[in-house]
Amino acid sequence: ITTDLVSLDAPLGPDATTPPTKDAVLEELARLQQAAGRTDDTAQLLADIHAREAKAATGLPGGIAIPHCRTSAVSEPSLGFARLAVPADFGAEDTGTDLVFMILAPEGGGNTHMKVLSTLARSLVRKDFVQSLRDAGSAEEAVALITEVLEKKKARRTGAGAGGQADSGGSTAPSAVVTRSPPRTAVAPSSRAVSTRSAMPSRCSADTIGPSVVAGSVPGPMT
Repeated sequence: ITTDLVSLDAPLGPDATTPPTKDAVLEELARLQQAAGRTDDTAQLLADIHAREAKAATGLPGGIAIPHCRTSAVSEPSLGFARLAVPADFGAEDTGTDLVFMILAPEGGGNTHMKVLSTLARSLVRKDFVQSLRDAGSAEEAVALITEVLEKKKARRTGAGAGGQADSGGSTAPSAVVTRSPPRTAVAPSSRAVSTRSAMPSRCSADTIGPSVVAGSVPGPMT
């Protein structure tokens, strides 16, 4: 993720108080992917992400959604993030969604995107991390927060440890400190019908995202 893949509080609805549609949010995230040079085929990207969304909702408890898919529209894994000024409906059963992560993976690629997906889902259980994303005052701060949790997980897998990497003298370098902005006003729930999640047996759908992932289970690979 880079700053040009982040959208903070953009007015995606028809006015400042009307919730944007899920389609509008996905189109904004796809636009960022194109503007950042990650794809030159937003039509295919959106077709694949919509096909995935049609199989099961990617909205999670607590105002979070993680739409994700394999697609021929990208050649490498890519992560985008949008914080919404007014929550949208991503099919979560408790409230509207104001924090949206889009994870894209190339067809036939490795499992890097699944590691990102699993790490994000587990990190988003932490209320302090979620609140820090809502408080972030800039795209740079949001990227630093997200990168921090992803790099910590990577460091654990490679044996560097959660506290930092050892330098040439054998000491441990502490993680970077992120300066955070004053808290934003809590997002009010939006009213809508409760959606029903379904099973996803086909392409781009075996990695079901739901409460079980947030609770700590690891999703299966996308096929």
